[in-house]
Amino acid sequence: MTTFTEEYKNQFADRQFTRLSLFEVLQDTYGVSKALYFGSYIHVTPSLVIPEVVYVDSFKKTKKLIESQEAIDFVESNKQYNEDASFRFIEADYTESLVIDTDFELLISQYCGFASQPGKRYLKLGGMLVANNSHGDASMAYLDTDFELVAVVNNVQDSWRISKKDLDRYFVPKKGSHPTKAENAEAGRGVDYKKTASNYIFKKVGR
Repeated sequence: MTTFTEEYKNQFADRQFTRLSLFEVLQDTYGVSKALYFGSYIHVTPSLVIPEVVYVDSFKKTKKLIESQEAIDFVESNKQYNEDASFRFIEADYTESLVIDTDFELLISQYCGFASQPGKRYLKLGGMLVANNSHGDASMAYLDTDFELVAVVNNVQDSWRISKKDLDRYFVPKKGSHPTKAENAEAGRGVDYKKTASNYIFKKVGR
């Protein structure tokens, strides 16, 4: 049986894909204390900088690994805050209704489909969504009037940087008009844009 340490090393550390600096810059900018991560697998990196995180994934292998003592020890040994780490895992399909709080300050959507749509109900008003567009979720959030694009994040020489400049230049298709939400959902992938970012930050502005 693969251990948490082995799997985290194989999937994230060895690939230099922990994205720790992404969550560090989000924390430095927005002071997040409570986050929700859909489709997380065992990517517990957010817990190194955010004191309270709830992870949700339907992959059966995840629960045993993320709730292991190895995972707990990893977070406690590497966290960057003084308080005790609070993280828990829910084995579920995130598109279904979840019995969790509705005051999260950050919703994390990375490579997991359209997490923004079911996830926004748990995000407090004024809370942030960070999403990439690998499966089209950033496009979906852009089309959603409950969200407002407030910044983008790019990885420059292994350093993630937030920018609020020229936001109107993003989400402009290279060809034709922008797909609708229904068309975007059917395609299940990101739109081919003239200007792109590694991640996009949206503020929840609607209920």
